[in-house]
Amino acid sequence: MGKLYMVYFSAAGTTKQVMEAIADSLPPMERTEVDLLRNPLTQELCLEREDLLLLGMPVYAGVIPEHCLSMLKYLKGKGGPAILAAVYGNRDYDDALLQMRDLTTEAGFQPIAAGAFVAQHSIFPKVGAGRPDQKDLEWIQEFSKACSDLLKQPIDSLGQLSVKGSPDYSKRYPVKIPFKPTGNKSCTSCGTCVSICPMKAIPSSNPRQTDESLCISCGACIAACPARARGYHQAAYPAAAVGFGLKCAHRQEPEAFFCK
Repeated sequence: MGKLYMVYFSAAGTTKQVMEAIADSLPPMERTEVDLLRNPLTQELCLEREDLLLLGMPVYAGVIPEHCLSMLKYLKGKGGPAILAAVYGNRDYDDALLQMRDLTTEAGFQPIAAGAFVAQHSIFPKVGAGRPDQKDLEWIQEFSKACSDLLKQPIDSLGQLSVKGSPDYSKRYPVKIPFKPTGNKSCTSCGTCVSICPMKAIPSSNPRQTDESLCISCGACIAACPARARGYHQAAYPAAAVGFGLKCAHRQEPEAFFCK
């Protein structure tokens, strides 16, 4: 193998946690980390055939963030392997893995494995609280070991990766999430949220506000705020959190798919 390219978008930090757990259990390789939140792709990144792509995306309403689609167009392969990871908040990953498989295939990669992993929900954090937990991390280790076995085989001998999902995933866009984070009276106007927001939806002149027409509710500002001032403060949020929690109380387990 050549290099390992770990490409991910992780607003709340849990997708990055899953990606690191997968990478740490793969064969030792020189690692290049591409954090699409902090360092968006703006020019072509081409991987050689011997390189391995590890692509991680959060799931927003059943698909990957629309914000990431334009950046992933810069990602190109020469027939090398790709491992896909969709991270969702204990509801469902729906079409995200199928979408990721199609995107990477069209970009010149050969997806050999895909996993759907559960993390704490970014909008309703009581759902999936504390995940990925120890059981999840042990499952990820087994997933990585299976991926490692596949990487020992000639890539031309591997078949197409089949995953769950509907090919009509483009109809899910634009994703509409009704709750948008704002700041409360604890805000110190430090500007941390302004600098981390991938959509430039927080005005530096008043960081308590949010431009709802731009915000994608990724939660990066909530995770980064040192004063813990940002959150979902809308009047309808508490009731929605209770309803969503009841609907998604059942523990979802990770799922894996491999080339045969």
